[in-house]
Amino acid sequence: MGANNVDTELIQSLRQAIATLSDKQFDQLIFFLINEIENEDTVSFIPDTQEGNLNLKVGHTLPLLTIQYGIAVIQHSDDSHVSAEVVRSVNDSVNESNHIDAGVMVTASTPTDEAESVAVNRGVELVDGDELVTLLIEHGLGINNQNGAVVLNETFWKLFRGQTRSGVIDSLEIPQADSLSRLRQTLSAIESGNHHKEDIARNIERISGESFEPRQADYYATAGWLLGFLHKERRSEKVTGRGRWGITRLGQTYLSTYESGNYATADRVLSNQIRSIEIVRRILAELQNQGSLSRDDLIDIIARESELGGSTVGRRARSVVNWMTELSEINNGSGDQYLSYSESNELSIKQVSMDTDREPAMIDDQTTETSTQDPVKNENQILDNIISSFETID
Repeated sequence: MGANNVDTELIQSLRQAIATLSDKQFDQLIFFLINEIENEDTVSFIPDTQEGNLNLKVGHTLPLLTIQYGIAVIQHSDDSHVSAEVVRSVNDSVNESNHIDAGVMVTASTPTDEAESVAVNRGVELVDGDELVTLLIEHGLGINNQNGAVVLNETFWKLFRGQTRSGVIDSLEIPQADSLSRLRQTLSAIESGNHHKEDIARNIERISGESFEPRQADYYATAGWLLGFLHKERRSEKVTGRGRWGITRLGQTYLSTYESGNYATADRVLSNQIRSIEIVRRILAELQNQGSLSRDDLIDIIARESELGGSTVGRRARSVVNWMTELSEINNGSGDQYLSYSESNELSIKQVSMDTDREPAMIDDQTTETSTQDPVKNENQILDNIISSFETID
């Protein structure tokens, strides 16, 4: 099925659906697309990426050799353009790698004329927004047949944008990090090259002059993951027995805007991420219904909705309160007004959509299986792959 046989309304709908994805969700989309194209288990994530660097690696087997492609996945907005500098950065990343033979850049937008020229001269393959939509249609991703017509598969895109969850929340998803300043120190330590909890703790002790244990470093790094600011590599833990933390693009955005003094933007990024946390969503729903909650009410909600029990619930509740009071619609008081909700404050917020869904705590470099079935008929398997990719760690 080619794009030429599809009406312009579907093409526009696909473009709009792509535009709603966060950076990490866009990475996942391209991961699934490449698996469909290559139809072999050779696609893996490259951790610790920055814009212009490489996000994915894919091995393409030829009769006499296997070529390793490094793929830069760049989610620019539909109305922006990819600059020549970004293409040079992709090419530099390929040249600096000992394991990558050629570079590909996939973007949702359009490269400038200079960027296309640089790509040709440096041998970087460009896939722009138009070509991306064509590939999605050809391989049946994000679309399905409905009464003989090809239409947008809403279920597919909803899975990327975040599911409405029910059931018990994993204990990892209840924060145990009270201090946001300490969280920023953790992000900064990881960004500067301290990827293991022991190194993070030493870095923070050196800078702050205060005692900080590796156990605490892991708590704060997990909090960073919960906010979408960090990821943890499963392969590193399997090989070395030590979890290796890396900062995400969103984490870099939050840290850089805060450190540059742009506190309003940093606060909006942080608030959006706090609202995306499942336990916060459920507490907010209770607050919207009741107007306020006592501390005992809050503890009861956390105990009811999560795996936690005993005194741990009370300790985690303190962190939850500290995080939720960062939201402009939430006030912290005492007694029955321990947490209270003000709709007028919420309505005054200028929402900024920046990566509202978390990536998995551990990014596994294992690939998903593909099928040679008709792409549209194979949609259920692809949806299963998406769901499994958003599962949290055990």
